[in-house]
This record gives sequence, C-alpha cells and structure tokens, in this order.
Amino acid sequence: MTRAILALALRARYARPKSLPRFCRTHSFVAERVGFEPSAYCGQVGKVTTDHVPPRSWFPEVVDYELITVPACSPCNQGWAADAEYMRSVLVVDHRSNSNPSARELQSKVIRGFARHGRGGPTADIVGTMREVELRSAAGLFVGTTGAFDPNIDKLEHVCSQIVRGLYWSHAGTRLPETHGVGAYIVAAFTPKNAEQRESIEQLIALGLGGNTRELGDVFKFDYRLMGAGSSAWVMQFYEGFVAIAATLEKAATPHRKLR
Repeated sequence: MTRAILALALRARYARPKSLPRFCRTHSFVAERVGFEPSAYCGQVGKVTTDHVPPRSWFPEVVDYELITVPACSPCNQGWAADAEYMRSVLVVDHRSNSNPSARELQSKVIRGFARHGRGGPTADIVGTMREVELRSAAGLFVGTTGAFDPNIDKLEHVCSQIVRGLYWSHAGTRLPETHGVGAYIVAAFTPKNAEQRESIEQLIALGLGGNTRELGDVFKFDYRLMGAGSSAWVMQFYEGFVAIAATLEKAATPHRKLR
C-alpha cells in the first residue's frame, strides 16, 4: 500500500446529505423481493431475497441510478460474499482506478478492511503479499517506491463468473442452463501462450461488444451479446479501468476450458 493512498484514506471525510434520494442505503432500498421462487444462481425454489449484481458494497453509499438485482437463496447470496469483498479491495486500490471518484470514496473502507483482516478474512491475501517495489522512469532511472501485491486471480474470476450468472438471468430472463458454465478472464492477468489463444481472446471481446451497453454510474460498465441456447459473451469494466471478459459456453462442447 502506498503512503499516498494510506494518507488519502486517513484524511477522507464524506459529509452525509440531509436527505437521501430514492436509490440509497435505507430500509426502503434494501431487498423488497422476499418470497418463494427459483434462485438466479442455483435454480432451487425456496425463500429468496434480493442480491445486487455487482454487490451493493461496490457502490458509493448514495447513488442516483438503479442497480441490478436478482433473486437469490441465502447460500448463493452468501457464497460469494467473501470473494466479492476481496475483489472490491483489489479494484479500489488498483492503479487503473486512481482517478475514479467512486473508487476513491471507497478507499477508506478498504483501508479499514486491511486493518481488520490483517491476520485473516477476505483481504488477508492482499495484506500477506504486500511488498515495496521500485519505480523507474522509461529511461531506467529510480524515481521512488510504491506498494504492490499479488492478486488472487482465481477469486477474481470466481466473482466475475457470479456476476455474469446474475447478468444472464437479468437480461435473458432465465437462469443459465445446467449444461452451460461461465469462463471468465481478467484481461490484465491473461497472457496468451500462442497465436491461437490470442485470436480466441480477441474473438471473445469482439463477440461481447454486441452493442448492448449499460453503465451503472462510474462503477460498472458492460457490453454483451446473447446468442441463444445458453451461449453469451460479456465485456465488463470496473471503476473505469479494470477489464474482464467472460462467456457462457456449453460444457460438453468445450471440455478443455475451465468453466464455473
């Protein structure tokens, strides 16, 4: 963690508005859907509540736009909560999010999470791999130091897969079929091993850019293409910087791919 980010978090003070708009963290905003219907993730019929996609904690305390929600049973709702908190922390401190207002607003919460989970919890992986690294100019001259850590790519891809499952339910109007799974990739962490892999990723991005674009403030932007029979492609951007791509594919037709 850089001293600059730490200092920013410690100085941050956010005034609460005297009145809150419609979309805010109040009782009336929280899950209005409480009933018996299939969970968008597992399909089991039972008591469900509203799950936000992406999670509500990724957004500022007060927003003036409508968020995406899906019905989820308690195990599904809680099953990705820890990894979602981990990914939020990674996104907020990522250098690509430095100029994003919502990410900057959440930095103080993330710093408190580091202190709370220093010896365990969702952000322990970040704290455990933090180290100081040198910064050098294009000419190779030493210009200072900064903090760095090794993100857990498996956790990030798990969260992206859950987000895609929620988005699929929201936009296709049905749950992803059991015959299909989600393959998610963090663009910055994926290095193609050969020309075939590079071409495959380029094709997936081209498919995902299907002209169906939606933005949730400056937190989440995505483009997608539904191709029928459970197949789809998605390009997602978080906090105006971090990019992930995903596809829903038939498991039997793609045995060599890691699907969730």
